[in-house]
Formats: sequence, C-alpha cells, structure tokens
Amino acid sequence: MDNKVITRPMVWKTYIVPLIIIALSFILAGYFIISSISTFLFENMAKNSIAQAENHMSRLSNSISAINVIDQLLEEKLMTANTAILNNRDKLSNNFLKGMARDLGVDEIYWYNPQGEIVYTATKYIGWKATKGHPVHDFMHSDRDVLIEDIRRDTESDRYLKYAYAKVPSGEFVQTGILADNIYELTKDFCTASFIETLVDSENVLAAYFIDAGEDILFCEGEIDREYTLDDMEKEAMEGDRTYYAKKTYNNMDAYEILLPIHVDGTNIGMLIVFYSLEETNRLIKNVSLIVLALLIFVFLSYSYMRVDIGRKNREIEELAYLDSITQLPNRSYFIKFLKKRLKAERWAKKALLIVHCHNLNLIKLIFGHDILNELLLEKADCLRNLRVEGEHLFRYFEGNFFIYIEDYEDREQLIKKSDQILEKLDEVAQSMENSRLITTRIGVLELDESYENVDDVIKHVEITIDRLKRLENESYWIFDEAMHRELILDQIIEKELRRATFDGYDDEFYLVYQPQIDLETNKIIALEALARWNNEELGMVSPLRFIRVAESSQLIVPLGEWILTQACKFMRSLEDRGISGIKVAVNISIVQLLREDFTKQLLKIVEETGIEPENLELEITESNFIGNYEIINRKLDKLRKMGISISLDDFGTGYSSLARLEKLNIDVLKIDKSFIDNIRSSDQEDVLIRSIILLANQLGLRVVAEGVETHEQKEYLAAEACDIVQGYLFSKPVPEKKAVELIEKINLRDMDARP
Repeated sequence: MDNKVITRPMVWKTYIVPLIIIALSFILAGYFIISSISTFLFENMAKNSIAQAENHMSRLSNSISAINVIDQLLEEKLMTANTAILNNRDKLSNNFLKGMARDLGVDEIYWYNPQGEIVYTATKYIGWKATKGHPVHDFMHSDRDVLIEDIRRDTESDRYLKYAYAKVPSGEFVQTGILADNIYELTKDFCTASFIETLVDSENVLAAYFIDAGEDILFCEGEIDREYTLDDMEKEAMEGDRTYYAKKTYNNMDAYEILLPIHVDGTNIGMLIVFYSLEETNRLIKNVSLIVLALLIFVFLSYSYMRVDIGRKNREIEELAYLDSITQLPNRSYFIKFLKKRLKAERWAKKALLIVHCHNLNLIKLIFGHDILNELLLEKADCLRNLRVEGEHLFRYFEGNFFIYIEDYEDREQLIKKSDQILEKLDEVAQSMENSRLITTRIGVLELDESYENVDDVIKHVEITIDRLKRLENESYWIFDEAMHRELILDQIIEKELRRATFDGYDDEFYLVYQPQIDLETNKIIALEALARWNNEELGMVSPLRFIRVAESSQLIVPLGEWILTQACKFMRSLEDRGISGIKVAVNISIVQLLREDFTKQLLKIVEETGIEPENLELEITESNFIGNYEIINRKLDKLRKMGISISLDDFGTGYSSLARLEKLNIDVLKIDKSFIDNIRSSDQEDVLIRSIILLANQLGLRVVAEGVETHEQKEYLAAEACDIVQGYLFSKPVPEKKAVELIEKINLRDMDARP
C-alpha cells in the first residue's frame, strides 16, 4: 500500500534554463556597462577639453562653459544619487540616508511621504511638511516623476543649493541637494592664466599642441614631437572647422586625441590638439570587466546554490506539511491535494474510499492519556500499512479516521471483502493490546463515480459518512449510496421548511416535551430536560437529531434556539406559579448560539421577560462544542454561572475533553452518554469506564446524570456507584407540559398527600 508523500521532483531544467538566462543577462549587462563607462570617459574628456579651449579664449566664456559643464555633472550626480536611493528604498532610515549622503557626495537627502512630509533625512528637518507655493509642494502635485532645479536659496537654511527630485508610483519622493559653495570651488579650477601648462599638468594628458591655421605648431607641452604633422582626418577636421576626436597610438602608447577649433571674435585662429593617455582608462575598464566577471560568477554560483538548497528545503517543508506527526502517514492536506489530481486524471476509472473510523478514542485519551492514545493510533496505522496492495493509498484524515484510496477495483463486493479483511486484522491487534480493546472500528465505503467533479463534493460526503459511522450500533461498515443522496435532498427540504417556519412563526408546528430527571437518593423529580419536537405539514414528524443538525448547518438554530429557550422559561414560570419549586429545566444549547456575541444578552432578556429564577435554568452543551473554541466558550460559561445558571456537559465520553481541561471547565453537571449505559447488563457487573467517569466527577465536585436508563439493573448499578441523577424510559419518556406537571405532582407530592 503506497503511503509516501509524493513531492515535486528536482527537475534540473527548471534550474539550468533560468541560470543560462541570468548568465546571458549578466554578460550583456557587463558588455553594456563597460561600453557605457568607456563612452562616458571618452566623451567627458572631450567635453573638458572643449570647455578648457573656450576658457582660454575668454575668461568670461570659460567661466560660463565651466559652470555649465559642472552643473551638468552635478545634475548627473544628483540623478545618480536619486537613482541609488530609489533602488534601496526598502532600507530607508535616517542613518541609511546619512551614509548614502556621505558615499554619494551630496549634502542633503530628504525622503517625503505622499503628503509632502519629511519622514527620513540625512541631516535634520524630520517632520517638516511642504506648504502651498513651496517648490517641494509644486513638484509633489505635478505630473512629473523627475525634476532638477536651478540653484536657489533654501527657504529653511538660507543657503544656496541645487536640488533634484524623483518620485515613485506610491507618491513618495526623494529630494537631494548640493551646496552652491562647492560649485564655486570647482569652477576655480577652470580659471587659469596658462591654459596649456595647466592642461598638460592635468592627469592623463600626454601632450598638447596649439597649431595655427597654417598648420604650424605655435606652442606645445608634454611628451611632444616637434616634427608632428597632421594626418588626412585631422586636416579635414581643421578645414571643416569642427571638433575631431579618435583613439590612436601616440609614442607607442594608447591615447585619445581631441582636436578643438579655437575662435576669437568668431574667427578660427587655430586648432588645439590634446592627447590623453588611455592607460588609466584601459586599466579601469579591465578592472571593471574583472569585477563584472567575478560578480557574474559569484551571482551565478550563489543563485545555483540557493535554487538547489531552496528546492531541497521546500521538499522537506512540503513533507512536514503533508505528513501526520504521529503515524507518519500522509495527512488531510495531502489527501485533498492527492484527490484533486486523481479526480481529474482517468475520470472513467473506478475509484473508491474506505473510511476507517476508530471510535472511543477520546475516552482512551481521558482515562489513559495522550501517550497511550498515540501508541494505539500508531498500532492501527502499522496494521493498515501491512495490508499492502499495489495501487492503494493510505492517509490519516484526522483524529481516529484513516482513508484507503482504491482504484480499478472490480465491484462493490471487492470493497466489502477488503473492509472485512481490515476489520479482522484490526480486531487481532485489539486482542493483543489491552487498551486497544476499548476502541471499536467501523468502515465506511464511498464509491467515487464520474459524478464527483471536485474535492468539495467528496469531502461533504466523507463528513456525512463519518457522522453516520459514529452513530452505528451493530453494523461494522456502512456504504454511502443512492439512499444517502436522497437523504441529502431531504435535508434541503427540511432547511426550506425551517426557513418558512422561521418566517411564519414556530408555534403552529413546533412544541416542547419534557423528560424527568430522578434523584437516586430521594427518588423524586428534581429536573426536566426540554426537548424540541416538530410536526411538519409536509414532512410529518421530523427527527430532532435531523432538524437540529440542519438548523445548525444553516444558522437557523439561532432563532429556533431562542424560541425553545423562551418556551422552556415560560413553562418554568408556570411551575413556579403553581407553587412547584426546586425543579430545574435543562435546555440544550447549540455551539452556533454560544459563539454569538449577543447570546448572553439575549438569554438575560428572556430570563427577565419570563420572570424566572436563574437558579432554576440549566443549559446543556455537548463536548464537541469545545473543539477549537475552548477559551471563548469557557469564558461565556463562567459569566452564565455567575448569573446563577447551571451548566451541564452533555454526552460526556463521546467528545474531545481531556482531564486537564475538564478540571478547568466552568460546568456543574456531567451527563454520561446513553451508549455507555447500554453496556450495563446487570447490577453486579464491573464497568471500569462508568466507574471512572463517576469517580472523576465526584472528585471534581460535579453532579452526575446518567442518560438512557431503561432497566432496574441499570438503575441499581448506578445507585451503587454513587451516581446522583438518572434519566430515561424506565421512569418516563418525554411528555407534554401537562403530563410533566402531573408526574411531578404524582411523584414529588405523594408523601405530602399521604399526611393526615
């Protein structure tokens, strides 16, 4: 039997293809980066040379040209700073911006929220907000994503700065600035009296020639060649009065040549030729290439490792998510995932589920503890594993429910035969383990024909099957078939009639009956349990179990439950008016009602309107109500008890209570379920479960009520075991109000009537 969790295999092509794409992307990116750096360096050299030439012609024009060049560089610097900050906006903090300002060489950085308020800053002004008319406010409300301002006086510091802005789609934006003082310091470098000398002294300049219109060298500096002559391209540039630049070999060195026409009063007076060494540029390009290559290799290897490691960890996490921690079987989540695939694949193949339901697990947990329960579950799982058949899949759905998925079986008889084999094997295991004998096993058969198109339909029928298995008494297995489909249709009719009754009123069809509870010490009635009945015009008498279940699933139990509570309280009031005191009335409360925020408020309203004593009202809740809602419900029960209302835990032993929680439950009464009472055959038999429950209740100071008492032997046994109260057909079936009053008067008042 295959019980492995099948995770996604490691498909190498899912790793290699992205790696190849990333590698190619980095190669292309490296190529463009290197090309861009080279182009930028060459163009920058040309721009500087042109600016220097114009500076030589005129101090004024030189200053303007220098400022323009520097201003452009500052703009690039500010835009570079903005880009760097936007690319790292997930790291924003004041300290981060301080570091960025230092590293990027800018003086101010501010990060604004969409309302124009500074939330992060490299300097100060945190919390400053732009007002209408301010340049920051104008940019914030403009359609532009990027803006570079001219130098202006700052409104706060009163200093001259150059600012740039960049906005992101969320409306947040960054503002960076450089002090204008720095600009003036930089422009001084361009205002020199001896242009050629200063030019040659510049870094990376090999030589400079000033040639007049007649192609004679007027002056030169650096590693010069006195016999230097112009080639055809240089002559063509000079004749065309245009700038020319090209990469060349100068004195056996890689160089970058720039020819600049020099004009005075609009007249070309010659050509400035500058040779820049490319040694530093080539070294920089080489270093950048090595860095890009190293980065590419590092990223490639890191990505490869991460992809493989993440894939491995994902498979481990997937196995943990899909494996039951106790039995190591695939769990409910994996079953649903598995079933989705199987329903889509081979739709015409015969598929079925065997639902193995283990009953009374919670009693094992209550009496022997979690460890023993886990051992028993593991034994059951191992037993099912050993029944290995090719093509079958085993799951632990939840609690004591195991699923066996079968495909390509012959017929239903084969499924029944398989169920008998499982039951026989599990019975053998139970006989070999003392504690396991308390667990009863039943199997549900659910055939998944082509009508099952999605998992939700399967799960719905699975839950119905499990619910039915819990209520089986003598049968060992149960088959979900067409009859069950009809039952589902009937539930829909019941829901429709419930909705009609909710709209029209419950008085015409619903009524309450009451079953007495007898004190074993006095043999008198001390309480009545209120039970709802429904006689529908279309459906006739509807089972309470059925219409209550439908009402809960459709939330219609809320108005119906309020009506039941009101009727029970009115009857209680009528007893008090008759002079019958000390009789409690117990009313069953649904989990749907309990979880409503206004439940306590509505209950108080009913108590006040009917004028009853809260001490005479008892609310019955079932153990299953506490699943997943323990803290919420227990707090509500505490409030109700403080009001004087008693709380009874109904059907004890069939739910999910543990000893630790039972001690903390805000309850007054423990009701033993009828299924345990049915096991009592004589007054002198030994029943360790009932004895343990009664002893436990007595130790916790709880009263014990035994439900479903039908024989004198059961009554005598319970009395001998110190059970407090009994209820069942031995004393009376549920009866209408009038008959209930007659029973109280007959049983409780007979001694008084016998007095002279």
